[in-house]
Amino acid sequence: DRSGETFWDLLEQAATQQAGETVSFR
Repeated sequence: DRSGETFWDLLEQAATQQAGETVSFR
């Protein structure tokens, strides 16, 4: 599901910015 992948990519990007470090949910 492309929309689902995009959603997780955006979520990881936002979490990474907020945490100041790389975050991965996968």
